[in-house]
Amino acid sequence: MKKIHFLFIATILARLLDVISTAWGTPTLERELNPFVSILHFNWTGVIILNLIVCIVFIIIIYLYNEKYLSHLKKTGQLPVNSFKEYVSYTYYGTPNKFNAIFYSTPKNKKAFLYHLFYPVAISHIFYSIILFINNISITFFYNQYHNLCKIIKINLPRYLIFFGLIIYLISIYFVIKNEYKEQRIK
Repeated sequence: MKKIHFLFIATILARLLDVISTAWGTPTLERELNPFVSILHFNWTGVIILNLIVCIVFIIIIYLYNEKYLSHLKKTGQLPVNSFKEYVSYTYYGTPNKFNAIFYSTPKNKKAFLYHLFYPVAISHIFYSIILFINNISITFFYNQYHNLCKIIKINLPRYLIFFGLIIYLISIYFVIKNEYKEQRIK
């Protein structure tokens, strides 16, 4: 199975697991933390349609990155870079000595920047959905133990799930670009 097919299946499966665990944990959606549900008052029809849209968008992003962007990189050949910082600089600015510019200016290669911005969202969302599934199952079937754990470690875990998602996203950005660097550098 190709990597892209695995990612398609993982995206759909991860979203499905999250929806199923949400249905077990809060059949009426009264305790759902998703802002579309809690603020915009989506019902189950809205949740299912939203998840279908999310799956389609992420599958398109995964396809474009793997089939268009990476194939374009392979055609361009290896780059004359000696470090990860040089690769990032070369990818975004066309020269290996402008790494610090990513902190204060828009990259010249906006296409690469957008791929590096959105593809990790799709990838990290797979992992984040699995974390949400585990959280929902824990709350649903091990309610007392879950809340006792929250009291012991003095953290309201559901509130910190957003931070876990952000950390997973940032790590995903690093690994996506790092994998490109390993393939594109002259060995």
